[in-house]
Amino acid sequence: MKVYYDDKYIEINKNNKYFIYSPLNDKYIEINEKSKNLIDYIYNSNGNISINEIRNYFISKYNLDVCNDEINKFINKLIEVKILFASNNDMQIEKLNHIGYLKKLKQGNLKVAYIHATLRCNFNCSYCYNRTLINKDYKEFSTSEWIKILKKLKKQGVVKFIFTGGEPLIRKDLKELILSVKDKNTYIEVLTNGSLLKDQFYDLIDIVDKFTVSLDSFDININSKNRSDVNYYDIISTLKLFSEYNKDKILVRSVVNKNNIDDVEHFSKQLYEEYGIESTHGWFIPNNYSEIPLVPKYRKLENPSSIRPKNVNFISILNKLACGAATSIIALDPAGNIYPCQNLMTKELKISNILNENWYEELINSDITKLLSNLSVDDIEKCKDCSYRHICGGGCRAIAYKVYGSLTDHISYFCDFLQADAKDAIEKTKISCG
Repeated sequence: MKVYYDDKYIEINKNNKYFIYSPLNDKYIEINEKSKNLIDYIYNSNGNISINEIRNYFISKYNLDVCNDEINKFINKLIEVKILFASNNDMQIEKLNHIGYLKKLKQGNLKVAYIHATLRCNFNCSYCYNRTLINKDYKEFSTSEWIKILKKLKKQGVVKFIFTGGEPLIRKDLKELILSVKDKNTYIEVLTNGSLLKDQFYDLIDIVDKFTVSLDSFDININSKNRSDVNYYDIISTLKLFSEYNKDKILVRSVVNKNNIDDVEHFSKQLYEEYGIESTHGWFIPNNYSEIPLVPKYRKLENPSSIRPKNVNFISILNKLACGAATSIIALDPAGNIYPCQNLMTKELKISNILNENWYEELINSDITKLLSNLSVDDIEKCKDCSYRHICGGGCRAIAYKVYGSLTDHISYFCDFLQADAKDAIEKTKISCG
């Protein structure tokens, strides 16, 4: 009997739990030790298997006589979940189908808009993704102009508006802007340093679905190494307000860097224990090649209040990692210029302007949009043979662009982290087979 399989499969053993992942089609299973050993036997025999030899194997290793029907049932189950294939033709068809599926994930209608209503900011964070744009002399749209733009985006199909900056709360009309598009089918998120939120808390709490507040530590010295400490304690007061009123509407985001890596786990634990507020860690992303030395050496961080679910659905991982830049996601600057996403707001990657009558046609027909839509991790030379490539996606293409100057470059400094994170994603999934 001959079966076929992805020869770049990954086998993970964690706490006596075994996982098999096939990058050919992003299929994975959680199995017990005996099933794991049976799979090893199949792989070690290059798919040439004999039921009698398998029976003898189990007798010698476990003193267990497994009947033919049970062995066939398990092999058929592996074929059913497409870890194994009955023919090479079946395996190649599955591979082509999956390539098509991944391409479809990157395509879709416009759904998300990052709104930079202002690029003014009262902080000066060293790792801000818009650091080169902050506090420049930009002309900003008026309230009425922004309302027309927001309604235009909503009419085009945008269902999620993310207000960012700069510091979005510097604009005194944020409530009015949000109310112009807010309804039960529209999700509103505000990305803020939190320093101005206390005074606007009751105006915004009922119309914003999620506030993502940047904070790296409760230690003012650690926090101030990367951010201004202006109104630092107003952020703490704001955390208390959320804890008392609606802690589910806030997410604290910490950027892991050399200044706070030894404190971030303690900070996360304290935040959850004292305020019941969840947090997430984002690894420091350099804005250019010279900042790579500022990236801390990767190590696994435990986050007791992480928003990442303990058991995740693998399809949701693929959907999150299928970049929607310039297709389902766009970003607008204060002048209405349209970019692929909030991390790619550069002159070279400007696609159109929202004031143009045919802005949407320009968006979908742009060479930039076509390039991003067709980008595949398999096109990155150093990624194409990696078993984890479809989970990490080769990393955010904005990082490659900022650090190496190309959307298709391999992010070498970040590769260890991406592989470790991909492995962690596999370990947190839950599908059993045997």
